[in-house]
Amino acid sequence: MNDQTQPPPPKPCPECGGERVTVQLSTVLQAAKQRISVGFFSSQSKTSYLYALTCTTCGYTALYAEQPSNLI
Repeated sequence: MNDQTQPPPPKPCPECGGERVTVQLSTVLQAAKQRISVGFFSSQSKTSYLYALTCTTCGYTALYAEQPSNLI
């Protein structure tokens, strides 16, 4: 998790309504510095660190940008 911001408390799972927890991203994503980038061909690409929420009941997992406004 990036030290700059903390994600909001997780809402219930959109699939089953179960409890969700923040989880560590995979090694592959950690190697990519856990960032999403917009504007691959632009000299001014826009980035945000990612975090994942996983449902403890059904396993549904979603990735979220910590600073989505950075991607605009």
